Amino acid sequence: MPNLFFLLLLFLHLSLSSLILVQSSTLPSDISALQAFKSSIKPTSIPFYSCLASWNFTSDPCSSPHITHFTCGLTCSTTSAAAARITQLTLDPAAYSGTLSPLISKLTQLTILDLSDNNFFGPIPSSLSSLPNLQIFTLRSNSFSGSVPPSISNLKSLQSLDFSRNSLSGSLPNTLNSLTSLRRLDISYNKITGSIPKLPLNLLELALKANSLSGSLNKFSFDGLTQLEVVELSENSISGTLQSWFFLLPSLQQVDLANNNLTLVEIWKPINPNTDLIAVDLSFNAIGSYLSTNFSAYPLLSSLSMRYNRLRGPIPWEFSKKQSLKRLFLDGNFLNGTPPKGFFSGVTSLSGSLGDNCLQSCPIASQLCSKSQKPTSICRRVYGGKPIKTKSLSKSLIAAMKSPWILLTCSEFLTILTVALASSDAACPSANGGEDLKPQRREVYDGGRIFDISHRLRPDMPAWGSKDGLGQFLWLSESMKNGSYTNNSEMKLPIHTGTHVDAPGHVSDRYFDAGFDADSLDLGLLNGPALLVDVPRDENITAEVMKSLHIPMGVRRVLFRTLNTDRRLMWKKEFDTSYVGFTKDGAQWLVENTDIKLVGVDYLTVAAYTDLLSPHLVFLEGRDIIIVECLKLDDIQVGIYSVHCLPLRLLGAEGSPTRCILIK
Repeated sequence: MPNLFFLLLLFLHLSLSSLILVQSSTLPSDISALQAFKSSIKPTSIPFYSCLASWNFTSDPCSSPHITHFTCGLTCSTTSAAAARITQLTLDPAAYSGTLSPLISKLTQLTILDLSDNNFFGPIPSSLSSLPNLQIFTLRSNSFSGSVPPSISNLKSLQSLDFSRNSLSGSLPNTLNSLTSLRRLDISYNKITGSIPKLPLNLLELALKANSLSGSLNKFSFDGLTQLEVVELSENSISGTLQSWFFLLPSLQQVDLANNNLTLVEIWKPINPNTDLIAVDLSFNAIGSYLSTNFSAYPLLSSLSMRYNRLRGPIPWEFSKKQSLKRLFLDGNFLNGTPPKGFFSGVTSLSGSLGDNCLQSCPIASQLCSKSQKPTSICRRVYGGKPIKTKSLSKSLIAAMKSPWILLTCSEFLTILTVALASSDAACPSANGGEDLKPQRREVYDGGRIFDISHRLRPDMPAWGSKDGLGQFLWLSESMKNGSYTNNSEMKLPIHTGTHVDAPGHVSDRYFDAGFDADSLDLGLLNGPALLVDVPRDENITAEVMKSLHIPMGVRRVLFRTLNTDRRLMWKKEFDTSYVGFTKDGAQWLVENTDIKLVGVDYLTVAAYTDLLSPHLVFLEGRDIIIVECLKLDDIQVGIYSVHCLPLRLLGAEGSPTRCILIK
């Protein structure tokens, strides 16, 4: 009887063991791919509480329950007939830093790969094209560089591709249209150049905001996109004419082409009366001439913004009769005449702005007219010395404004009309006449010899500890539009904002009381030969990193470009604690082993977030080193330059905003 009991226990043990083996055995090639993936990530960037910290390969990745090992980050597909396979790899946003291992391509059953909101860097491996089942591919908010690999076009199952907020460059692959299942494409906030290639036919959403795309939009690129609903192409360098075919895309709902270089927009009345166009933003371009009524023919249009272009002539009355229109921004143009009375009747709840134009009788009690109009002198110059008399517009002029073309150059406009204003020459100056009122803002001067390495102060730039950025810091306290003889602004902002210097009094009360302020800084150190170096991208500036840079003795000024520049941290509104900075031992090594007296870095502070005070103390204790923080070092080659930084002479201030340039 005991022997029978023993045999029964042995049978149960073997049965359970085999059952567990079937349920928890992951395919060996999947395990090796996960091991390679984790080993490519810097161990010091893996927090103890993170998903990756629980990846202990003494356990099977797909075993269950996940109590201590592989608690998150993975999803497996298990069957009783085959080994378990990894189907989803979704990391938590824990500031992991490392490269993406090419061996991840061995996870051939992967359907979702999401590494968003971390610090991965380096190129995107072309081997990822070997993931035939991948449906969602997200690398958003990392620091990947290089080009978008052409082999990505082999991902025939891909439905969503999000590479936004990285440092990708080069042009988009010409084979992008091979992604026949793709519904959503977002590569915004990168450095993509060139034009848009032919797009996948089933695309619903296209987002390429804040790149360096150029040229005009080509119909070939959008041909056959019957399902495209959202187009986000703002903050590029798209130029020329936006042709009439664009707004006739049958499913188009939202369009954002603001902050480009468009000069002309053509728009026909919709062919389909059930068109879904809801919102259009064409602000901050160079669109000139008259505004057509054809936008008002789109039945669902709720928001139209054409702020700060070069529009002229009156506002068509049809816009005031459009019940669906809730937001209308036309400020910053040269529109004239009297705005339609329907805007102010109270029948519609229209918000927006008609200010900074040449309008007459725009009631200041209305929110639409709260912003002042342009001075009369400017309007007269724009209209050749005579304001256009909109009340005497002939029927032919009105008919021309209702033409399919939203905006025509004055020469084209006068060619079309057979009857025009007697004062048409004055009212509509030639394309070469008038005054170009759009300032040129540059980062490089004198044919590429001078680089501005100071950040432009703006409300959405990051500020220490803030999720909402700097916010409003500039006010126009006296305005010529309101009767003052001059325009006078007031500014209020923290000293350590944007590109700035730190004086010894910043971290020492003794030095602060003694007067070691911004005015006491040595201009000889702030101006002279400087070395721009690239710091290894996977860590803070430690003593080991300083050693690896091999900066020769005698170099007195060094600008350190880090992962902060690659990640474009100074272009992100929210303060990011994962920035790269000096550690105490890195600062100590610099002080003890180099002749460096000016230290320039590319984020809000010189010190790593894990130890904010010590590096400052090391640098500033001797009062012979000047710290320059928040430098803009994008797209400048490593090498020797002449640096010139001029802080404000602020008595009693422990730092100062500064303008810095590099000269070849």
